[in-house]
Amino acid sequence: MGQRGEYEDLMGKTFTDLYVEGPADSRWESGKVKYYWTVRCSCGTIFEARGSALKHGSPQSCFPCGRKRAGRTNHIRKSKIMQCIRETVKDMYDAGVMSEEEFTNFKGIFV
Repeated sequence: MGQRGEYEDLMGKTFTDLYVEGPADSRWESGKVKYYWTVRCSCGTIFEARGSALKHGSPQSCFPCGRKRAGRTNHIRKSKIMQCIRETVKDMYDAGVMSEEEFTNFKGIFV
């Protein structure tokens, strides 16, 4: 079978919003030993995470905090997309591709 995974003591370390409180257990996965740690998110949620995942930046927080973070990221992306659409429509109007009525209707929808 596989070789024993390398053990690295992560206790007391911080990874983004997660603080490692101590070892949880080890599990045999995909032919290797995987070490799990008990971690506490900055919001107080406690859960177990694989050591190799923590060292590689995933997870960065508990699931609820991760969803909040993703929501903010999606909001920023949506804002940028809307800004790009508005600029493109303005360029189309300035170039004469769109009538004043179409431009006014568009502005009413996406302001």
